[in-house]
Amino acid sequence: MTKLLRLAFLGILTIGCESSQGGSSGQASLPPAPPTAVPSAYGVSAGEALIGTWSGTLRETRYVDAFRISENVTVGQYRVCVEMGVCAEPEWREGACSGDDRRGVDAPTFAQPDADSAPITCAAPRQAEAFCGWATGGGGLPTSEQWLVAARGPDSVSRYAWGDEPISCGRHWRVRSGGSLSDCCGNDCSDPNASNPAASRGGLPDVFVARAELLAMAPDSVLPGCRRPDGYCAAIGVDLAAIDHFVPVFALERGVAATFRCVWPIEEANQ
Repeated sequence: MTKLLRLAFLGILTIGCESSQGGSSGQASLPPAPPTAVPSAYGVSAGEALIGTWSGTLRETRYVDAFRISENVTVGQYRVCVEMGVCAEPEWREGACSGDDRRGVDAPTFAQPDADSAPITCAAPRQAEAFCGWATGGGGLPTSEQWLVAARGPDSVSRYAWGDEPISCGRHWRVRSGGSLSDCCGNDCSDPNASNPAASRGGLPDVFVARAELLAMAPDSVLPGCRRPDGYCAAIGVDLAAIDHFVPVFALERGVAATFRCVWPIEEANQ
């Protein structure tokens, strides 16, 4: 590595559509995002990064520009967007996203009680992209390269965000998907406010706290599942919490309760 990328906590950002520099013109007619709608974000410095998956032999070193990436967008933050008339309620309503009576982070979290701090799930990719553009003044969903660097650091293709050590209660909030207290490490499996006890190698919190995370396609992506000129893909842990699968959204079961984060260039945000 010629230069390591480091992930450092930057705290709550108070950047709305009117305060960001370089935001898209499509944001001009929207009300600015209040601080309560903007997720906490971390800065990742530019440098070379090893991109690939744990399984297989796909490996490539890429230069990744500096960017900021947020924590998982929460129900409370997304609700502010809905209440201000900028966003609509999450529209995925199939499979795990069907029925407002379901509970937990693998279900629709928007309608669950006491879930304002929980990650928002079941938003369609275009809804997630629209929220990020509004909340950050022109940002969007992370690409697979950005997400991998933030999750694992610049020099790793580990199986999990924390490394290659087996999944355990000290690393992830659950170790199996059965639904018992032992499966969820003593946590209430139906509580949407799930959180991983350990940070990732890259420092990004709560990687794969739900089944999948939404990402943006890129025409030059190392990963075939995310390599298109436009559109969306997803990182999904086929083996619970393992970073081993990237698929186009149309190949992702629409019922998967995916979370999302926002990303934007550092030079386009207030320092």
